[in-house]
Amino acid sequence: MHRGANILVALGEDLGAGRWSVRIQIRPLVSLIWLAALIMAIGGATAASDRRYRTAKAVEAPALGAAAGDRAA
Repeated sequence: MHRGANILVALGEDLGAGRWSVRIQIRPLVSLIWLAALIMAIGGATAASDRRYRTAKAVEAPALGAAAGDRAA
């Protein structure tokens, strides 16, 4: 078995006479799923910290207030 392999051990049914069925599986690619989740989280944080998204709200807010004031007059 190599380093980083994920082992799943599941206890099954009672077979009688004190015997139990046991299922053992080696799932070596589970680590890649966690790596992909980490990469997506880093990408999401990078996208959320983009300066273009923060400045767009600041520009739109006064424009909406001015437009509402023009309609009332």
